[in-house]
Amino acid sequence: MNTAIVGGGSNCLYLMNFITSHQFGTFSPKILAVADINNDAVGLVEAKKRGLLVTNDYNEFFDRDDIELIIELTGNIDIYNDILTKKKKNVRAIAHTTALLFWEIARIAQKEQEAQMKLHESKTIYEVMINNLIEEDTMVIKTDFKISIQCLWTEYSTFSPFSRCLLNISLSMIIFCFLFSWTLFQKMKYL
Repeated sequence: MNTAIVGGGSNCLYLMNFITSHQFGTFSPKILAVADINNDAVGLVEAKKRGLLVTNDYNEFFDRDDIELIIELTGNIDIYNDILTKKKKNVRAIAHTTALLFWEIARIAQKEQEAQMKLHESKTIYEVMINNLIEEDTMVIKTDFKISIQCLWTEYSTFSPFSRCLLNISLSMIIFCFLFSWTLFQKMKYL
């Protein structure tokens, strides 16, 4: 959508940068011209650098056939009303308040996307902690005095080498303590 901007201040510069840095799905806006009465306005200066049509009189936009949208960013409602009365019927116009609303919506959408990414990261960290760091094991002593280890989160074979080493040490300690206790119990039984 070929666009002309009336008001070459900081909002104009923001809009030009926003349009060039984002991909649009339904239509792709393209800024063709910028108008401002101040030749030193930052958006007007940037428009000159980009080779866009720059002018001090927005009335020049009304004679052009390639402009489909005029965005008023001066903040002056009288200028917006003048644009509405002079533009061609097939040309759309947006007031600065409407443009600010869309920027606010875009800002909120970006914040939501950032929050979703942080939530995903937190969920991933939580899953890693639960599934890999907390390895709850259950030792079962069967009636034939055989010991089996039940791993709640993962199979023993899927543990990392470090985790297997710790598990082997703890199994050895468990078996040692059990055998030592059993031996003491047996000796005390005969006293």
